[in-house]
Amino acid sequence: MIVYGLRGVGLRIVEQLSLSGVPAVVIDDDPDPRLARILLAWGVPHVAGSSRTAETLTSAGLAGATAVVCVQHDDLCTLETALLTRQLREDVRVVVQFGNPAVGRALTQVGVMVLDVAGLSAPSVVKPCLRSGAQEIRIARAAADHRAERAHPDDRTGFGRHAGRPATGRRGAGHRGGGEGPNC
Repeated sequence: MIVYGLRGVGLRIVEQLSLSGVPAVVIDDDPDPRLARILLAWGVPHVAGSSRTAETLTSAGLAGATAVVCVQHDDLCTLETALLTRQLREDVRVVVQFGNPAVGRALTQVGVMVLDVAGLSAPSVVKPCLRSGAQEIRIARAAADHRAERAHPDDRTGFGRHAGRPATGRRGAGHRGGGEGPNC
């Protein structure tokens, strides 16, 4: 699997692939050094270069990839990457994240799967906020609890409890909490 773009959801996608034992390669022409160190710790290869050139895509292993995920920070880069990937390999699954829904709809017509990450994640945020029942709020303690949660001894990067550590290869090992989503 090839993941284009490391920032934001890209790192989380690579984390889930790694925890699931799925080999991945990341392409990012200007990765944050902290994120590059996390990839190194996970044993995930990184190809530095533009995802908009055939040479970079080929060196990342496009010929043998089962799928390509485009989560770049710029819709235009994502569009160019998706179209070039489709041109080089018509049979590979291409999944993209777009901020522009009209462009996303147009891409589905050429066989590209478009995900609306905001639309998919919104219910996960709203659900715990709408739970009925009494909620105990401790203002003085909340700040201390938040600091303790962020200061987990294995969290040296600020990118989650598993960041910077090699993946276990066990499905679900990266899941945090009881599945109830964020606290509101």
